[in-house]
Amino acid sequence: MIYGWTYLKETHIRGEFLFSIIKPYLREDDRVLDVCCGYSPLANPLLEAEFRITGFDIHPSPIQYLKDKFHRGEWYQVSCEEASFTGFSVFLLLGATVSWDISFHHFLSRALESNEPRLILLDTSIIPPNAVWIKIYDKVITYLQNKEYKVVSAGKYESGMKDANKRSYSLLERQK
Repeated sequence: MIYGWTYLKETHIRGEFLFSIIKPYLREDDRVLDVCCGYSPLANPLLEAEFRITGFDIHPSPIQYLKDKFHRGEWYQVSCEEASFTGFSVFLLLGATVSWDISFHHFLSRALESNEPRLILLDTSIIPPNAVWIKIYDKVITYLQNKEYKVVSAGKYESGMKDANKRSYSLLERQK
């Protein structure tokens, strides 16, 4: 299986920006689950700040990259259908919304129920022709709002990635 998004290795600017958004909301004991993590743009800033991060992706190349580069993180090659993680208070859905199909929806429903994360951070590319991704992103936001999450921060930014520079983010917090 070939991983077609190698430009996602360009994580520094994206990761630092997203970390600046989520950092004020993080707690010392948070466990972070990076869903469909790819090259995990937040791995470095989270690990440097002593947070625990676990990521999974169906593609082997980014998982091997993360295992080689970030030994303190936990990285798994697994599909959404097979994924079963518990004990996480923060979810990262960074670009994962492009995978919004029935298996992703089932995974997210199961994961929300078994973890009840306090925070969920989403981001997506907003450059054309990704208008479909933006609609999916909005659908995920609405889905989470119906699950008692509230958007506490949202906006647009430039990620420094040549093929997906203009991006949108939303940070949601559970309101229970």
